[in-house]
Amino acid sequence: MDGAGGVQKSPDDDGATSWTTQSTAGAAPREKERWEWGSAGAVLIACLMTLPFLVFLFGGQARASVFWLQSSGVTMGGGVSKASHQAISTTSASVATNDADELLGGLLTAGFDRDSCRSRYQSSQYYKHSPYAPSSYLQHKLREYEARHRKCAPGTPLYAMSTERLRSGRRGTEAMECNYLVWLPFEGLGNRMLSLLSTFVYALLTGRVVLVHSPRAAADFAGLFCEPFPNTTWVLPPDFPVANLSRLGWSPDQAYRNLVAKKKLSSDPAKVTGDDVPPYVFVNVAHERRFVDRLFFCGNDQVVLGRVNWLLVYSDLYFVPSLYAVPAFRAELRRLFPAKESVAHLLARYLFHPSNSVWGMVTRYYHSYLAQATRRVGVQIRMFRFASVAVDDMYRQILACSKQEHVLPEIDGGGDGEARLRTGNLSRTSAGAGGSTAILIASLYADYYERIRWRYYEHAARGGERIGVFQPSHEERQATGKRAHDQRALAEIYLLSFSDELVTSGMSTFGYVSSSLAGLRPAMLLPAHGHKVPKTPCVRAVSMEPCNLTPPRAACKGADAVDKDGEDDIARHVKACEDERTGIKLCLGIEEVSPLTGKRQATKAAANIKRWSSAANATVVVLIMVVPPLLFLLSGRLESKKDVLLGGLLVPGFDEQMCASRYQAAYYRKNMTRQPSPYLIKRLRQQEALQRRCGPGTVPYTRASERLKSGQTDVDDVDGCSYLVLISYRGLGNRMLAIASVFLYALLTNRVLLVDRGYGNTLPDLFCEPFPGTTWALPLDFPLDRFRELGEDAPESYGNVVVNRSGSVAGLRFVYLHLDHAASPANRLVYCDDHRQFLHRVQWAVIRTDQYMAPGLFFNPAYQAELDRLFPRKDSVFYLLSRYLLHPTNGIWGMVTRFYNSYLRNADERLGIQIRVFDGDKPLQHVLDQILACTAQERLLPRVVSAEGVAPRLPSAAGARSKVVLVTGLSSWYHDNIREMYWKSATADGEVVSLFQPSHEEHQQWYRNDHDKKAAAEIYLLSLTDRIVTTAWSTFGYVGYAMGGLRPYLMFKPENLTAPNPPCTRAMSMEPCSHGAPAFECTRKEIDTIINTGVLLPHVRACEDIPWGLKLTDPA
Repeated sequence: MDGAGGVQKSPDDDGATSWTTQSTAGAAPREKERWEWGSAGAVLIACLMTLPFLVFLFGGQARASVFWLQSSGVTMGGGVSKASHQAISTTSASVATNDADELLGGLLTAGFDRDSCRSRYQSSQYYKHSPYAPSSYLQHKLREYEARHRKCAPGTPLYAMSTERLRSGRRGTEAMECNYLVWLPFEGLGNRMLSLLSTFVYALLTGRVVLVHSPRAAADFAGLFCEPFPNTTWVLPPDFPVANLSRLGWSPDQAYRNLVAKKKLSSDPAKVTGDDVPPYVFVNVAHERRFVDRLFFCGNDQVVLGRVNWLLVYSDLYFVPSLYAVPAFRAELRRLFPAKESVAHLLARYLFHPSNSVWGMVTRYYHSYLAQATRRVGVQIRMFRFASVAVDDMYRQILACSKQEHVLPEIDGGGDGEARLRTGNLSRTSAGAGGSTAILIASLYADYYERIRWRYYEHAARGGERIGVFQPSHEERQATGKRAHDQRALAEIYLLSFSDELVTSGMSTFGYVSSSLAGLRPAMLLPAHGHKVPKTPCVRAVSMEPCNLTPPRAACKGADAVDKDGEDDIARHVKACEDERTGIKLCLGIEEVSPLTGKRQATKAAANIKRWSSAANATVVVLIMVVPPLLFLLSGRLESKKDVLLGGLLVPGFDEQMCASRYQAAYYRKNMTRQPSPYLIKRLRQQEALQRRCGPGTVPYTRASERLKSGQTDVDDVDGCSYLVLISYRGLGNRMLAIASVFLYALLTNRVLLVDRGYGNTLPDLFCEPFPGTTWALPLDFPLDRFRELGEDAPESYGNVVVNRSGSVAGLRFVYLHLDHAASPANRLVYCDDHRQFLHRVQWAVIRTDQYMAPGLFFNPAYQAELDRLFPRKDSVFYLLSRYLLHPTNGIWGMVTRFYNSYLRNADERLGIQIRVFDGDKPLQHVLDQILACTAQERLLPRVVSAEGVAPRLPSAAGARSKVVLVTGLSSWYHDNIREMYWKSATADGEVVSLFQPSHEEHQQWYRNDHDKKAAAEIYLLSLTDRIVTTAWSTFGYVGYAMGGLRPYLMFKPENLTAPNPPCTRAMSMEPCSHGAPAFECTRKEIDTIINTGVLLPHVRACEDIPWGLKLTDPA
């Protein structure tokens, strides 16, 4: 063999792996820190500096090493490679076509204008598998066809001559220099691509010229594909003489079957005279068997049709397998494609080059979402009406197929992955030692994407692998012929074709095209005939060729009907399809080497390998053996030391297995922007001692509970233990603000903080215990009945005690502090209480608040000196207290770290956008307008330019700057629209922008465990961003930016459903806003006189988003 030809390619060792397959090295989760150097570091530098020179010196011989490593099953990742079930060749599975072979082994021709069609020469750098090179004969026939097309195309004299004859209706058999095939589009994009490819194969076999009928040329093909042939066009001009091509139907009068049936044309070549041959013939080779021209696949009929100048081909199928049955075509097909399964693979890459607008969508999505992964898996899902099942059933079929074929990563189920989460050196773990897999979902519906993404969000992947799940679009229904829909569909076909492995739906032409372009034998999901999921979920395709789903049963006569010599050949190469037993497809013959072994390829490649010198072999072996241990030994030095105790804010000694986030969070966050004061650290240790001495399970707590239960009062300073019980109230953001500020109040008043577990006992599932050796959770047997129902009118409410009881607590077991955002001025007097009048005589205080109380406490003269010592920087209160108190449980922390490592970690910059709509759950255009206006005003997102006709360029070797946008909100509509904007259009500065949204619950659900877990994870993820845009009035947003130590860009609350102008402003501090702070001066306590309390203290100012709200700032 000549090394070409539909036989498997030799390993492509002419260059390094394409840059598109390289992933960014995993550094620490946040910023790259300084290295600590020693003598070992110098050794490593010497090794790394020596390696390039060795590569240069041993140049060509290095190729032998590549082959040796592949064929022996050795991988640099430290494992043994398994046999490739997906790639057509075991040795080619890891070899991507490099940019030196942009002509795909001679398949393409040079000389096209690169800017007019970027995909033609760039696509080679994205394909992961190129198992077959074109035969020299195929290359010859393609160049011959290109010359014929230039000579006969529209605009040439020969075309004018043929169309004039057609227009005149003149019959005759005189030879025309140019004969034509007019392809008529039909059905969806996958069908059209396969039928056009089949029509082109027929043109190669018969010496005809293919012209594409495009009733809306600009909208159909010019908007999807480039011209495939140099210096000419394949688009049929609109003035073609045959009228109404799009409306000819299934069986017009000029259909071949009708002409023969009505004896207007004989199927016997010997009986055809000159006057019998019509100017054109319509040929139906579509799926509808009633109207198919079966005789089209008979040899004698091909002789007759060969005398017709114009053939109009109407098809929605891949009919190449049926052409193999024609004796006159079989030998030619064998020469063109020695490997029978390479037909669609090679010709799809030859014919179909996405236009610049589509290619821009492809490359932008690839670099934004897929390029960083070490492995890419495509999952294409098509649900047919005749084989429909419930979404959950299809989802289970996908998982069963994946398990059977080892496609999708397995999940840990709380075993090894959870152990890795809880223990060990986090910076190594987060570096993604297990590699990364990007799963691309292509489907009309989002259901499967949501389920698969949630699977890897909720659970760790086995081996610590980072998993990203992506879906470019979900159109909900097929909209064939609509330009935007077809552009998205074509972009997704090509994105699937860049996969390392594929799962496709049986009988789906969309999947057939994707796997053929990819050069992969996919795992094919079997159709659910009878609406029942098949027992065998999928099968591995025996060939990457598409299936002809409804091949015609030709009743050929004479020699055509026997063709004894070809029966064995057909039996070897044409098989029943795996997904449709009545369909047929081309396969390798039994005498040909199976691509899954690659033995012939290995033998041939081995014959060309030059033996290394002993010195070169020894050097490389030494390097391979020495460098990995060095990296392992030095890994501790290369990892930065993180202050996991946050400057003394936290204490050591907690069981990390019980709460991984407490000490691991430091590796994900920026360095502390505010350090805890020594006095705060001291007081925290004192509070911890108080919580241990008086908390649940202790003798003092037991006595205090008995007194509360029995109604005993006047228990001033009994055991030195007083209690503050926080009622869980409202949404998670409100509760987190309340916890932090009520803890501050407990700190100021020397009370033990006990937090209500909430409806559904949600507290333990959300946060770890913050105090060592004790619990802050209010015991389930707390003796105060129905305490969650307390309100302002309760006799025990602070307002009633002050106003109606003149401060007397006689006969009261407890005092209730009602500090809801709408609390009465009398109840807000608690902000001014010095805790000396009567509160100190009450052992139990119960508080309800949905607010951030801290700004109000600063107005109390009794607390001001203490607060100054605790927080010299007044804008650090929530920042420090939240990092001390609020540590997510392992389940939530696993979600946070998995999402961060899978989607956010590798970006140069992370932007958070938190969206809260207070005008119902319906998406609102003016809110989207406001988001875009704010990000444009503050230059947070890059400007986009129209991609229409613009030639997308490959990123530089160094890579473009990347920005990842984390969107949180109840609706996915805002995320989808912004993502679509950056998918359809290029950024003005070349920045790569990707958007992610962890969940979209559609409606807020308080005290729903799963809902609160997702909300908590998203709050923490927001806190890990570099810059953040939040919604006015939103406590969710307040917590997200304050925990992260970020000064947000606050979007003003819209009025009258109109985006405000300006859309947003930069916050003056990172502190949350208090919506219910006191509006009176504490020294006077004139509750009926409202004053501007913001002028009383320089570090308490009116909030940007709520004029009557207050927030802490740092005047310095």
